[in-house]
Amino acid sequence: MRSRSLASLWIGALLLCSPSIVRGYDWALGDWGSVNVRGELTYALKLRTEYPAPRFIDPRSPYYTLGNAEFKKWELGNNNLIGIGEVLIETEHISFFGRVLGLLDFVYFDEDKFNSQVREHAAYNITDGLEFYVEGRSGGLTTRWGRQIVQWGESTAPIWAPGVNVVSPFFVQRVNSAGYTFRSWQVPTFIGWASYESSKSISFELVWQPDFDPRFYMPVAGTYQSPSDILGFGAEADFVEDLRPRDWADQQQFGGAIRMVISGLNMLELGFYYYHYRSRWPMLNMPEEFPPKMYIEWPELDMVGVSVSQAIQSWGLNVQVGGEIAYRPNEPLQLESVMSPFMESVSGLKKGVAGYEKSNTLAWDINAMKILSDVLDFTPWTFRLTPLVEFYGKINLDYEKAKMFMDPRYTAYYTLQLPLSTSDMIENTRLDLSFSAMGGLHKEKNLVHALSFSAGGKYGDSWEVLFGYNLTVGSEDQDPQGQWMWDRDNFVFKVTYYFI
Repeated sequence: MRSRSLASLWIGALLLCSPSIVRGYDWALGDWGSVNVRGELTYALKLRTEYPAPRFIDPRSPYYTLGNAEFKKWELGNNNLIGIGEVLIETEHISFFGRVLGLLDFVYFDEDKFNSQVREHAAYNITDGLEFYVEGRSGGLTTRWGRQIVQWGESTAPIWAPGVNVVSPFFVQRVNSAGYTFRSWQVPTFIGWASYESSKSISFELVWQPDFDPRFYMPVAGTYQSPSDILGFGAEADFVEDLRPRDWADQQQFGGAIRMVISGLNMLELGFYYYHYRSRWPMLNMPEEFPPKMYIEWPELDMVGVSVSQAIQSWGLNVQVGGEIAYRPNEPLQLESVMSPFMESVSGLKKGVAGYEKSNTLAWDINAMKILSDVLDFTPWTFRLTPLVEFYGKINLDYEKAKMFMDPRYTAYYTLQLPLSTSDMIENTRLDLSFSAMGGLHKEKNLVHALSFSAGGKYGDSWEVLFGYNLTVGSEDQDPQGQWMWDRDNFVFKVTYYFI
């Protein structure tokens, strides 16, 4: 069953507009099959253009981290070399896909920012960059086994959107780092996946995920590449008590999906999902004890979801719309605590973190996308614009003010993407401009908005360059602990060479 989902169309549109697509080397192996090999090498840097948050560089604060203090204004946040190699071997019934991603960030050689203690605590190794699977096909059955990525649902919102796309975790540090693309944001994990297409209008899917590794989406010490100023690389390793599940039996995650296309309703697409998994976000607990210690754990929960996608062609709209609803009967939600007068005087913070409580939650998502082929027809060039707008949020059905949940009962956010591209302005060159914005709509976060601007191009088949600037505007009152990175405005530059 072929999907016309908004998520698939959006990614496809980005691939058409992006200068980063290459075909690679192709070899035919007679009647047996074919081999495709491609590779790329990227140099990227990120220059911090905003001052660090004062409360996180105050040595008197228990939230003080050397990692954050050392990334001052006009200093490099990243200085990367990123290499990617891919191979695809296809036969009639069996395929093999392999992808290796290698990173060399020169900050790794700085003992102040990434010392041996932090390196041992993070415990990264070369296998973390591998993606590989064997795919088998027979009739309507397709199955894949290996270290892979599985996509669910219709949402294209940022990584923290509470939708149904929970199978493959996101590598949060890469989202906040220079040089990575959306393809590299998600983490390949060991998964057994199978899909059976019983007809052209219905298919069934099963997923088994037998391991859980939370290092990718919340580092366990300091602030280097971290989504939060108070955690990440650079903090003292003794400050963090990592309670990740260690036993194989405690890491099991599994679920399934049913996908339908209803031809009588203008090819309406429906998806139904269930997944039992470990929380993709860590729950934090910092009791008032000395020496201070942060306890981090990832509880189990369940998700039941529905997705819908529909092409609206009436009245000349030609718009693809989609949406999701996800119910979680036992979602762990972060709790806050009131600091004692002593801890408040020491830290400068009025609230701390106090573990979690499992609650009934309902998440929602609405999105729309349209491809505009010639938006600047008064010019001699052809510009393609692919706007996408998305609104999403969550309702805590068990909310009680006395419980001191970190988030309010109702949350709502938006994201806007405006990629513009042309390939005929300069011969053999594609030029790209992009603007994106995201932020909160509920009153507790409606003053915090992240904006991103980029300009880039690709010359021929091999060279790509990108310049970008990211900034966040808003109120520190709505960002009390650096959760939205209001102090992390940055300039990004990257250049990529594709081996084809």
